[in-house]
Amino acid sequence: MSKMPVTAERAARLASQFLEQAQDSDGAWRDFQLLPGRAESWTTAYVAARVLQAQRCWPYFLMDHCLRRAARFLSASRQPGGWSYNQRCDPDSDTTAQVILYLSRAGEPVTVGDYAALAKFQLADGHFATYKNCGARPGWSRGHAEVTTVGMQAMSQILDPRHDILRRAERSLREHINGRHAAESYWWVSRNYLAREFLMLARSYRGAPQLFFGSSDAVGDGSCFDRGLALELAALIGDDKTVLVAALEELLRLQLADGSWPVQPILRVTDPRACSFDDPLFHQSALAADDRRTFTTATILGAISTACARWPGTTTREIPA
Repeated sequence: MSKMPVTAERAARLASQFLEQAQDSDGAWRDFQLLPGRAESWTTAYVAARVLQAQRCWPYFLMDHCLRRAARFLSASRQPGGWSYNQRCDPDSDTTAQVILYLSRAGEPVTVGDYAALAKFQLADGHFATYKNCGARPGWSRGHAEVTTVGMQAMSQILDPRHDILRRAERSLREHINGRHAAESYWWVSRNYLAREFLMLARSYRGAPQLFFGSSDAVGDGSCFDRGLALELAALIGDDKTVLVAALEELLRLQLADGSWPVQPILRVTDPRACSFDDPLFHQSALAADDRRTFTTATILGAISTACARWPGTTTREIPA
């Protein structure tokens, strides 16, 4: 017997239920089993932000309790230097920026000290480094475009657009996209990740650099994570409805029975000695999947909500299995 047709709303509800069940009792969403253990604050902030996207699109999903628990966990995980991958690691700028963005969007307290901690990750060239003072890990303490775009999104919430922190970061991003590796990310396989963050930056920072001018320019890795980012790009850019619906239909067909999506290695655990995209160590770096499927599922959930906000008719459109 064939499956019943599904809709974007039903797929989003199932994904929300999966994420609700995947949230740990302390409010964290933990994923990516790496050498230091599982990610905590970083993944919690990222997943919560996309659940919040869906909650605003479909408030009757009743995910408020999940968002409050995540906020409490993140508030309790604050360190003097910001937030970290997990409690075994030093603070990093990407996690700190992701947490600031989620807490502020959710209406939760963010202190001046939180923004000051993030600002300290900015380098002289304007980029935000992932880590500070890495010593034997020079690549991790250099500027990375995907980290800088998220850092700018967070800092632009409180700074005047003419502030030197934002101006210097903008110049560094313009230099990056004018280079030979404009679409590359230091930490991600998918090129759509950086493109999406550029578009999100444009929402909060007038005159932000643009990486892609059409979703057809985005070349990714073909994972469900990458497909979700491509769908959100299509919705944010405003591609025609045919492109958007085709991308949405393909994702709905790939959804698993438990509401999640299949995962593939998406995170590049870059060799810390790799300081450039041309370094052989960069291309030899290990890749990791979100084995608990929360990061990929949350990404697609956010993308579906963005697509349905762009084209409301896709919410209840039936997609044959």
